[in-house]
Amino acid sequence: MTPPPIPPDPRDESHLDTLKICYYLSAGLNGLGLCFLVLHFMLFHSVLGMEGIFESSDSKDAIVVQQIMGMMVWVYGVIGAWMITQIVLNFLTARAIAQRHKPLLVQITAGINCLSIPLGTVLGVFTYVILARPAVHAQFKRS
Repeated sequence: MTPPPIPPDPRDESHLDTLKICYYLSAGLNGLGLCFLVLHFMLFHSVLGMEGIFESSDSKDAIVVQQIMGMMVWVYGVIGAWMITQIVLNFLTARAIAQRHKPLLVQITAGINCLSIPLGTVLGVFTYVILARPAVHAQFKRS
């Protein structure tokens, strides 16, 4: 015999809607952070590229500046790729929560968000708490 289906609780619906909004906000905040990263890189690049800022008799300074810039391009690139990944995952997770499907995506994104202290950690933990409820788990299982 199969157990009767668990009826949806209005509080669970409200909490899932709140989670959805929080994931959209997290994606937006990461987008804002990405804009700041791009502006910071442009400022960094323009300062290091200024003529006469490292004037000396040696050309070693110019080589050092080029090496620093090359290294920083990689650092900014990795951070930017991480932020873009978080934006995409948070957006897709918000849509998955709204449609009540892909629980694995929601759990993976919640775990990744836990690395973003403090707001992402709170969002990730609350996501796990809400997904652990039997009625919510049943909603995601049905779809």
